[in-house]
Amino acid sequence: MQEILARNLDARGLGAPPLLTTQREALSLYRAILRHSLLYTWDNEAGQPWRDVIRQSARAEFEAVRPQRDPETIARLLVTGRDCLQQAAEKFDAKRKSLLMAATIGQRPP
Repeated sequence: MQEILARNLDARGLGAPPLLTTQREALSLYRAILRHSLLYTWDNEAGQPWRDVIRQSARAEFEAVRPQRDPETIARLLVTGRDCLQQAAEKFDAKRKSLLMAATIGQRPP
């Protein structure tokens, strides 16, 4: 029985998952930004949907740093990008909650 198990089980085991490379981490951040942009359904002053403005801005930012090769700089940019996305999501959620609360009690939003 032990012989059959040893032959058929994965020899690598169930260790820690592999760390994300900076390329995968950047792609993950870019996709998270695209998903978050779907929440912005209204238009800006120029009549463009904010969703599209955010996507174009994200694409331009990622393309601008594409030639960057310094791992420390890339890591700093990724951390900063994640932090900015988190802050934007928190602000969006806070504003949404205040608008919902104002609508339920019949007040003007702040």
